[in-house]
Amino acid sequence: MSNYVNAAPSPRSHIQTLKKLGYNFTTAIGDILDNSIAAKASRIDITFLTDDSGIPYLEIMDNGCGMLKKDLISNMSIGCKDPSEQRDISDLGRFGSGLKTASFSQANKLTVISKAHNSKICAATWDIDYVIQEDAWALYVFDDRDMKDLGIDGFTEGHGTIVRLDNMSSIKDDDFSIAVDDQISQLCDKLHDYIGLYFHRYLEKTNNFIIKI
Repeated sequence: MSNYVNAAPSPRSHIQTLKKLGYNFTTAIGDILDNSIAAKASRIDITFLTDDSGIPYLEIMDNGCGMLKKDLISNMSIGCKDPSEQRDISDLGRFGSGLKTASFSQANKLTVISKAHNSKICAATWDIDYVIQEDAWALYVFDDRDMKDLGIDGFTEGHGTIVRLDNMSSIKDDDFSIAVDDQISQLCDKLHDYIGLYFHRYLEKTNNFIIKI
């Protein structure tokens, strides 16, 4: 007897496929910047930092409208948008996967921290290694006790979003690569050129809009 069966792909396999969708560092960051622009940010700060172990990570912080916890969880879902829905003219996304796939192409861990106006800070993390280990779409959602571990003491007023990329594949720390600081400098130079080329029209026509690397 003919019937329908569940042929959904394994999370373990699918998330590794998403890591290989053809982004490079600059195009991946460009997709993340699209989200900040859609959130009506007037300032975006792109910063390389190091964790307590000295391992570099990337933060992209904007002062856009931010998200409530329920919206963050929804937006962290893969393919969270219906492409047939009518969009705001400033919404540069289409399928609701750009933030995740762009981030997964560059890092094994994506954390998004957000705060809407007059709301509490919320945060969630995709850890690719954990998804592979459990073979499950297991999104980690922070509770109030976890927030102190994020090191976001200064991110308590106003509104905005931080996208943090850890375990970055675009930075190599081995005997065959140049110094990590030099790699970061090269990535920043490429990103500066990319933003100047692909975002200059938006920057020129928008008053009081800043992207700082």
